[in-house]
Amino acid sequence: MNQNTEQMTTEQILLNLEAHIHNYGKKIPIMGKMILADDVLSFVHNALKQLAEDFKEADTIIRTSDSIIESAQAQANQILLELQETIETTDIALAAKAHAEEKMYETEQRCNARLEEVEMQADSLLQDTQNVCNEMINDSQHYTQNMMEVVSQHLNTNISAMQHMLSEVNTQQQHQKVSLTDIKGNNDTNPQVENNESVSA
Repeated sequence: MNQNTEQMTTEQILLNLEAHIHNYGKKIPIMGKMILADDVLSFVHNALKQLAEDFKEADTIIRTSDSIIESAQAQANQILLELQETIETTDIALAAKAHAEEKMYETEQRCNARLEEVEMQADSLLQDTQNVCNEMINDSQHYTQNMMEVVSQHLNTNISAMQHMLSEVNTQQQHQKVSLTDIKGNNDTNPQVENNESVSA
């Protein structure tokens, strides 16, 4: 509302009020009392004048408030824009973090699965190796035992053969001793035979 409109409105109010007062005369009944019309007009005029000033002050305040509001709105829009950019950056960072965590989890799962597989393979290989070693040890023990038995049998056979040979040698020696004894005995009983053999020679 501009100043001209306010003035016209004030004048119109005063004119209407004066016309209304003239209907009552110089005094107007207000709240059971008769008040002078001039006093009423003066009071109303001052009140309207103060009201107009209040309107002007209010308009100035409103304009200032509008300017402040516009500035605040601009700042708020800038803050909202920066906040939106921050939110978008945060969303990107959170998405990247979530993606990295997902990849890390997948990698950890693959590593754990591979580790379990390697451990199982290692356990299986160790068990197979242990079984092979046990079989080789058992085979070696059996082979060694068999070889010892064979060697023992050969040794026993050779010992028996040697004992038999020694027995035969002893027997032959005994026979030779007996033969020599017999020959010696014959020479002692027949010296002429020896002399004849010497002469013949």
